[in-house]
Amino acid sequence: MKRLIVLLVCFSLAVSLSGCRNIDDNNQTSDNLSTTKYNETTNKYYEETDNGYKATYYEKDEITPTAVAEWLSQCSSGEYYHEYIYTDPESWDLFIYYSPDKDEFNFEDFKFSVTDSVVKIYATTNSSTQDAKKDYLLIRIQAPQRGPWPSASKLFVDDISITQT
Repeated sequence: MKRLIVLLVCFSLAVSLSGCRNIDDNNQTSDNLSTTKYNETTNKYYEETDNGYKATYYEKDEITPTAVAEWLSQCSSGEYYHEYIYTDPESWDLFIYYSPDKDEFNFEDFKFSVTDSVVKIYATTNSSTQDAKKDYLLIRIQAPQRGPWPSASKLFVDDISITQT
């Protein structure tokens, strides 16, 4: 009887310990990250996920929808990122804007994933490059027309989670 109790206690502990893992929100390896592609029509590189989401970096002057341009004009620099969802019955677009108060910030590249209705953006910077500095990050993510659309976003810059406003 004691052996049975000991076995049940050991089994219970093993099950509870395996179910209490600490899930790392910034674990890029567990996400199905986007792949880089090129569009000859726009002459731009973009990112695309296996489930049809597309994203690209934008310059501020490339934003044409009036509502998005107005939102962008109200975004401030600082430690937080800004999110804007532009939607209608047939489309869903997410805009992410981040501009820290750091002179050394130089956006270089990004990847993203869409998992469990959360868009996760993983941006990297490179302070050693001599190219034109991009002191802000402005990304547009477009959803495919089918399926449920995401309801939240998370931004990571150089593996550091950035808080949303």
